[in-house]
Amino acid sequence: MWICLGGSMRRRQLRSFVLLLALGAAASCSSPTQPSSFPASVEVVRIYGSLPPVTVTTAPGTIRVTGAIVMNVPCYRFTSTASGQHDTLVVTLIAIVRGEICTQDVAAFSYTITVIGVRSGLLPMRLVYDRYGLPEYAEIALEQTVLVP
Repeated sequence: MWICLGGSMRRRQLRSFVLLLALGAAASCSSPTQPSSFPASVEVVRIYGSLPPVTVTTAPGTIRVTGAIVMNVPCYRFTSTASGQHDTLVVTLIAIVRGEICTQDVAAFSYTITVIGVRSGLLPMRLVYDRYGLPEYAEIALEQTVLVP
């Protein structure tokens, strides 16, 4: 699109202005989950009895997710990841079978996942359970918008 303000000098100035405006707009439109991955840690403890609900708490730059997961056997190790995907923070609890002889009984584990480096504001968040072992599958455990101070 050209707006003629008279003379080639005006067109060059206008072109430069439009380019700078576009670059400025692109720079200010950062994703709420910049950078694309975040440091995440997890603490897991085997539990007996009732399962606590999944809860999310926030502090400046930090999201903490607590809950419980039921596994088909107790022989798993756990890790976690957090990444920005399409303006959503995806927190993943990964359960990996340890590959050892294991008792065949159902086990429940409580977990606390801590994600740091998150920007402040409203942020869509998804919690995913990713299980490696038999059966192998992933499930969405929670989707909600959180307010990070």
